[in-house]
Amino acid sequence: MVGIAGIYSVFDLRSYPKLDKAAPAYGVTPQELAERNDALNPIARIGVIAKAGVPAFLLHGDKDTLVPRRENSAEFARHYREAGAEAQRTLKILEGQGHNMFDGFFRSQELVDFVIARAKAQPAQRLPPDFFSCPSVLFVELPHPCTASSSPSPPSSCC
Repeated sequence: MVGIAGIYSVFDLRSYPKLDKAAPAYGVTPQELAERNDALNPIARIGVIAKAGVPAFLLHGDKDTLVPRRENSAEFARHYREAGAEAQRTLKILEGQGHNMFDGFFRSQELVDFVIARAKAQPAQRLPPDFFSCPSVLFVELPHPCTASSSPSPPSSCC
């Protein structure tokens, strides 16, 4: 793992009102997700990432009511602070912004630069060998819509 980048990311599923939409990413029903929240909740695993010093860059609006900043990005930042890895983490709070399509989120040159730099980096951080064995939405690879089709060729709308 070379880094984490996110825009108003959900780290604590208990704060997210749309668990029914999140459940398929875990391969479970909404009821199973609620029952297994302690094992599947991404925030429960952030401490391991922070201790490994994995760089992170997050953007979050201070008026977000769908993904509350306090329970998600701020809690993520707390784990980094407690692990002594605060220098590896950037959390930019965009004033007056909620959970929306604001250009400051999606055209952030700082975020783009971070992602490009991390994509070129070698994974210097070592995570425990079993870290990826427990599914978490942070680490689940979903099939690409162009390759998940049962048709012989990708739909024309695909990249």
